[in-house]
Amino acid sequence: HRIVMSRGWGRLVDADLQQTQAGLRSDAQFEPDYSQLYDFTALTDLAVTAGGLRGIALQSTFAPSARRAIVVASDEAFGMARMFALVGDRDPQHFRIFHDMREAQAWLNLPIPPGKGMGGDDERP
Repeated sequence: HRIVMSRGWGRLVDADLQQTQAGLRSDAQFEPDYSQLYDFTALTDLAVTAGGLRGIALQSTFAPSARRAIVVASDEAFGMARMFALVGDRDPQHFRIFHDMREAQAWLNLPIPPGKGMGGDDERP
């Protein structure tokens, strides 16, 4: 489906985001126009700094036209994702933040198995 599926859980720090970005850059199969679905619904602690978020946003591996969805479960994670969008000047036609995994998958035109969310797990309430 030409999509990168990423997950963050537990405590999220700058290095986690930097490692994800570095991994994409070093992957010969990655293409900048791939879509991305980032699942932040299992975060328990956000320790991402404004400077770290800015660096990631300004050095994105994705093309500006790539569709990217971030799914969050908390207001704090929503704020982080919103800051990322603002700093990186993300176009709302290509970048959206969701509270519902199924809505994000539908927006990315991904097939959604009945009763399943990202990774095949039952959706969290």
